[in-house]
Amino acid sequence: STTRAMPGAYVSDLWVEEEMRGSGLGRKLLAAVRNDAALQWGAGFIRLAAYADNPRAVAFYERIGFRTRTGEIGMLLEGEALERIGETA
Repeated sequence: STTRAMPGAYVSDLWVEEEMRGSGLGRKLLAAVRNDAALQWGAGFIRLAAYADNPRAVAFYERIGFRTRTGEIGMLLEGEALERIGETA
């Protein structure tokens, strides 16, 4: 990350089945990400995105120390726009 002056890890689509929530599995998965990323490339942070309409997930991430970053806009490129950008290579 150029803004943080260190490598980091990005977690996409972390999902824990309903019956496993509260078991510590989510925390263990994030711990594994941290440990592997730190070992492999010296990652000093983890980033992820949580949907605003999923307050349970947001609360989980906040409990373990994640904080909301201000000044960012989530962006997605897909469909026809994704195809068009691929044609410019």
